[in-house]
Amino acid sequence: SNLFAALYEVVPPESRATATGTMLCGAWLGGGLAPLLIGFFIRRLTLGTALASTSVFYVVSGVLILMACLFWFRRDAALMRQAFVIQGEPIRK
Repeated sequence: SNLFAALYEVVPPESRATATGTMLCGAWLGGGLAPLLIGFFIRRLTLGTALASTSVFYVVSGVLILMACLFWFRRDAALMRQAFVIQGEPIRK
């Protein structure tokens, strides 16, 4: 996936390690909590229904990513391009 490439497109170089760590922390927390949530739902629903209910998380995540792209990506990418021009580094397109 291009998650890190997209992250590095809008995060200044001096903050990339922190941004990467934060993103990985969220991913590992979500992956670690998933079995607990499925176990919780299995007690109340069937396994198929519990697994199908995870689609809600995919839809919510997709909406959040879409909102980030629509509202902030262009602005952040323009700021990063401007920073590269000021530092005298070539702009890759």
